[in-house]
Amino acid sequence: MRSSRAGLLAAALLLTIAGCSSDTGGGVASSPGSTPSQASGEPSMSAAPDPAAQRRPDDAEYVFHGARVLLPKGWLYEDYGGSGTACIDATDLDACSVSLIDPPAVEREGGEIDGVDPDSDSGWYLGTDVPGCSAINPADYPRDSTADPPLVQSRIIERGFRPLGAKTAVFRAYVLTCEGEPQGTARLWFLPDSELAVVALDTYGTTPVREVDRVVALLDTEDYRA
Repeated sequence: MRSSRAGLLAAALLLTIAGCSSDTGGGVASSPGSTPSQASGEPSMSAAPDPAAQRRPDDAEYVFHGARVLLPKGWLYEDYGGSGTACIDATDLDACSVSLIDPPAVEREGGEIDGVDPDSDSGWYLGTDVPGCSAINPADYPRDSTADPPLVQSRIIERGFRPLGAKTAVFRAYVLTCEGEPQGTARLWFLPDSELAVVALDTYGTTPVREVDRVVALLDTEDYRA
């Protein structure tokens, strides 16, 4: 496993969420900015296609537990050998700005993962510990420091639903701080029926946010198996 986010995700063999939109069924999706009543008991729905989420001729295709992942040309992808996690980044897999998580697979492989709860202030993080600031900002908080690193503080700043492929995912955004200093945001997409989660960090600045949205909107989960 790699250090940084991949280590954050895999060293504890972790990452992200629970909610209320579903992987199946019809209905009308809520708008991305809407606020759901609760993260459980929501009706099943299917997302309308995002007009901006069009496949490009030079997109590269990867498979994560049966789900098809389309990435822009030159982006990096690593699946950690059935561990239940995979990393995506535009320039640096040590940053691992986007993580795909299959919680049941993590547990089958002996990894420790917390229950999925998107409405927790740290709902983007499924580790059984608390994330240290060195995991999201190693430049200012070196991982090899002998002192105990300060812990990440996070709180929800957006609740709603967003497309994940042809499905509608529970969506949360969290603002992250370390010792009172803003670090960026974590975003979470979660399909509660299949338990597929996607977590995106912008703290490294390695991967454009709009391109991450396109990758998530193009993720084909028809053949996904947890």
